[in-house]
Amino acid sequence: MGLSQATLDQMGRDAFRMYGTMAEAVTYHQKAGLDSTPALATVTALIDEYRGIALATEAVLPTDRRARLLVAQVPWTPSDYDELVRADGSVWRVQSSTGGIGHSFYILQLRQVA
Repeated sequence: MGLSQATLDQMGRDAFRMYGTMAEAVTYHQKAGLDSTPALATVTALIDEYRGIALATEAVLPTDRRARLLVAQVPWTPSDYDELVRADGSVWRVQSSTGGIGHSFYILQLRQVA
């Protein structure tokens, strides 16, 4: 039997504490469709660049970013219509997502749109 979701959530929170100031608050725009009105939430994300073999895939551009969000703070399932707004005002659209329930994080591929 695997670890409980509560244990996985605690592991994720511990990982975020370990990263400290590398984590940033972002405004998450959850959208049902491309032109729908978003539901807004402020979440903490670890955002970094893709490196190495990940860049060898056609789906990942050199300018894409990877974001890790705690499953415990995201009660919805991310979709390709969702967007994140960083503190500098840049807007990033979700291209794909993995993880979720049964994991500590959602891992999102982000592409800048504004």
